[in-house]
Amino acid sequence: MSVIWQVCWPVLLYGLIIDGASALWGGGILECTALGAAFGVLIFGFLYKELTGDGFGRKKDFGLKDTGFCAVVGIGAWAAVNTLIMISPLPRYFTGFSSAAEEIYGPPVFIQLAAVGVIIPAAEELVFRGMVFLRLRKRYSFAVSAWVSAGVFGLYHGNLLQGIYGFVMGWILAWAMERKGTIKAAMAIHMAANIASVVLTEAGYLFTR
Repeated sequence: MSVIWQVCWPVLLYGLIIDGASALWGGGILECTALGAAFGVLIFGFLYKELTGDGFGRKKDFGLKDTGFCAVVGIGAWAAVNTLIMISPLPRYFTGFSSAAEEIYGPPVFIQLAAVGVIIPAAEELVFRGMVFLRLRKRYSFAVSAWVSAGVFGLYHGNLLQGIYGFVMGWILAWAMERKGTIKAAMAIHMAANIASVVLTEAGYLFTR
């Protein structure tokens, strides 16, 4: 039971923060989510610092080369996973992502880049890798910790297509954190993937308009 609570409470708290921001501000869904995520970065950043003892990374030698490598991994993973999902029959039967996409890509592109590309990934990494994966990793093997945290990350997305994407990316993000020894690696991959999504979606929209 303690393990279930250990996995669930960071996600539940993050959801309450997002809901609280939406209730207080009452703006667009993406903007409210970004506002809640900004508070989440502060709160979970503090909790992560307490958990690890040294802030946002267990290792201090995560430099520009590592950031570039993780950015390439993020963009490549985003392209590969999305391509596999799109060429599968799943989009014909599960359309939940369409409404979610309208909420994500509806606001101006600079808001998308700030929210989807930076603020939300930072908060989600602190929650799902910094709190869920890392806390599990202190007690269990990498495989168990990665699969469980990836599963929770996939379920959090709320629809099948995003859930599959989130599950696969969640495992990659856990692997990156394990391999590099710092949450900065997971953040770099997540941010790069999301920025690529925003830029290429906007470019496709401009091209077809």
